[in-house]
Amino acid sequence: MVDSIVLVEHSSDIAKLMSKVTEPKKTKVISFDITAHNTLSKLGIEHEKVESYIDINDQDLIDKLFVDKSHEWYKLEGVSDLLQLDNINLGWLLEFEIASYFLSIMRNFVGMMRIIDKENPSVVLASDLLASMVKIVTKNKKIVVHSYIATNTPSLWFDRVEIPFRIGKKSFAIWISRDLALKIKNIMESVTNLIFNFKFNFSHASNKASILLLDFNPMLHGDLLKELSRLDKNVVLLNERRPAVWNLQSLKNIKQSKSKVIRLKDFLNSKLQSIILQKQKELQINLQKMSLNSKLEELFSIEGYSFWPSIKESFVGMCSRRFNEAIERFELSKELFTKMSVTCILILYAVAPEEKVILHAARGFKIPGIILQHGLIPESIHMQRIAILLPAIPPIGIKHASWGKVIANQLRQLGVKDDDIILAGSTRHDEFFRMKNKCQNKGNILFACTIFAELSCYGLDTNAFLQFENILREVCRISTNIQNKKLIIKLHPSQFDLYDVKPIIHDIDPSIPIYKTNNILDLIKDCDVLFSIGPSTVLLEAMILDKPTITFRMGSQWFYEDKIFQSEASLLVKTPEEFENALNNVLFNDAFRNELIQKGKKFVNEYLVNQGNSSNFLANIIKNY
Repeated sequence: MVDSIVLVEHSSDIAKLMSKVTEPKKTKVISFDITAHNTLSKLGIEHEKVESYIDINDQDLIDKLFVDKSHEWYKLEGVSDLLQLDNINLGWLLEFEIASYFLSIMRNFVGMMRIIDKENPSVVLASDLLASMVKIVTKNKKIVVHSYIATNTPSLWFDRVEIPFRIGKKSFAIWISRDLALKIKNIMESVTNLIFNFKFNFSHASNKASILLLDFNPMLHGDLLKELSRLDKNVVLLNERRPAVWNLQSLKNIKQSKSKVIRLKDFLNSKLQSIILQKQKELQINLQKMSLNSKLEELFSIEGYSFWPSIKESFVGMCSRRFNEAIERFELSKELFTKMSVTCILILYAVAPEEKVILHAARGFKIPGIILQHGLIPESIHMQRIAILLPAIPPIGIKHASWGKVIANQLRQLGVKDDDIILAGSTRHDEFFRMKNKCQNKGNILFACTIFAELSCYGLDTNAFLQFENILREVCRISTNIQNKKLIIKLHPSQFDLYDVKPIIHDIDPSIPIYKTNNILDLIKDCDVLFSIGPSTVLLEAMILDKPTITFRMGSQWFYEDKIFQSEASLLVKTPEEFENALNNVLFNDAFRNELIQKGKKFVNEYLVNQGNSSNFLANIIKNY
């Protein structure tokens, strides 16, 4: 019989939790995520996983609710009017980023309800957030709830930033707060602008037309910068999340293109500061009013229980921080467009809050823009589930530069007009086409380890992560056992702080080289084969260079309904045995290998236009802006 339960999540101080357990034999420990499960396992603490209590119907409920709530909360009557900033609803800025926050909160809430209902304990020990949820559903029950302050609190996706670095051949990373990361970014830009004269000179160039690039990585878009530099316009980079110059290649590309780097902070003056502070003060008053709105308590309810009291304080705090940033960014953007003659804005990420604010300010000045496709876009109709959070339709005044006819047709089906679609090709892959004849097979098996992450209940499933770990171990074992071949692992450069695969790989074989921020082109051009777990743009990049690819199927079925898999351009495998057979065929069966490469070529030709010439094509269009 269970007398007490202990709810453990990644932020839990497990030692403190377990020290409160008085009768271990009558206590059940339950983990809420992969990090908690792994920690408990290492400590030898017997436990259940929360997934044991969440069935398929619960998963469907959670998946529907987190999407609905992410784009409904800020539109509520009595909430919407409190979040207005010059005809923009500040809540809309967070629509995509806040989805993962709501997904995690709702999964934990449903899991906790099911646990309490099934176990009916007398005592519950949990972090303060989970404990507050327990109190909500047990207020009419005689259950003692013990809580403690967690080591960290729920946050938005970009509240913490990973800073990667290398010492010799070893990669390391540290995690810092968003505020500290932005301070470091500002310092780096101040130094590089001063040393290399990258700062935009308004006295000499303010009357000349300018092209503004938002959060572009100069290392990946060197060709585009070069082509734009040939136009009679200023080429200016404005990066709000990461510095424009962060390695030697990015520095080189900016210098060669004679591009300039600006910072919104440089437009701040005492008058603007006063306006910003006043609007931020008004925002704090409005957020306090919003927190008391009963409609939010109704909206954030599941089966009659509202979890709004549990998240209200942290949620309002997150909104306050991000909205304060948005207010400052909006006012500074207006100042920028007043002082600089911007004739076109190029963007990559239409869902990012920074870009949303700047584009909204630009709209007031009737400045047109172009959003560049930056990766493979899933074609499956099942994407409709989260499509509202990933709007493919470009904002008013913005055209979509697609990679080819496949995506153009997809946009038309969503209602995008032909006049708003540019068949541009991929500017970031022009260099790939130039390198096709310079590639070699040097005996490398390149494992593009796309970190398992899916915006659904399945994407948080501990069992799914354990499956991923098993696949990771098996493919590494199989690959390292092939004579005269070398396994190289390239991690996805995006951040994911709750799940680090490096310790797993080091446990398998510490000599396996692991890269994260290195240029993927340099790794693909020398490999014999590229392998990925799940869909990734890197598959297309390998196909451009005539490299065969293998994909280990993992995740939702609808990922694999895309043409890249339906056309068999990438060899799809489901088990370690299938992978081993496929890998040997690709490496040692010339006929099999060549057939797979030809299928890859066909897919590239169907998917990409202006191959190797996309940057020049797009620059010629921008010339007329």
